Amino acid sequence: ACRHGQLGLGDVAFATAAGWETGVPWPCLVESLQDLDEPVVTLAAGGHHTLFVTAGGQLWGCGRGKHGALGVGVRGGHFDYYYYEEDQSGPVRGPNDHLVPRLIPVHHKPAPKSSVAGRK
Repeated sequence: ACRHGQLGLGDVAFATAAGWETGVPWPCLVESLQDLDEPVVTLAAGGHHTLFVTAGGQLWGCGRGKHGALGVGVRGGHFDYYYYEEDQSGPVRGPNDHLVPRLIPVHHKPAPKSSVAGRK
């Protein structure tokens, strides 16, 4: 099914209009990721969302972001709806459904050397 944009194909109303109530019955190219400077090397598909990782480590996500599934955060035990800035490409439907993949900011740093040292 693709009711929440988890395929990254944009608005898939064409699928419903064609009678495919459960989604698109064939493999499709996620065109919105074709213009990236680096290729997508892996993905993880959840029930209502998909995450894509590029060769350079960028994380892109689409679909339903409920319960923090798109990596936009959970505060105080409640999901905070995340609205992307208007200058990002592609439509956004509803407070937590993203029809095309969006760049997800990931803030991380290398593990301290002391936590790695001594492990064999």
